[in-house]
Amino acid sequence: MANDDNTITITQTRSTIGQPGTQGKIIQALGLKGIGKKVVKTDNNCIRGMVNKVRHLVSVEVPEGDMLEKTKLTNDIAEKNAGGDIAEKNSDGELAEKSGNDDEIIEKN
Repeated sequence: MANDDNTITITQTRSTIGQPGTQGKIIQALGLKGIGKKVVKTDNNCIRGMVNKVRHLVSVEVPEGDMLEKTKLTNDIAEKNAGGDIAEKNSDGELAEKSGNDDEIIEKN
């Protein structure tokens, strides 16, 4: 299966051992059979929802021609992996972490 504009490549990066059973089933449903294995799937809301549930176990690649979408997907996953803190760009274009207090922004280097 070749990479089209509407496909994503999903790579399993971590084991499902010690994870809830539903996450193992999602990994299986995506067609991943072990660490380092890759699958190419159509980029749609269903697949994105599955990837979101196991985002700590997989990495996602989008074809190079779709850099805007790749950036959006990466930012979505990064925000969700921040553990509840919201990652934002400040006026200089650098990433800043916004804590629960709206008045306080912590610079990230």
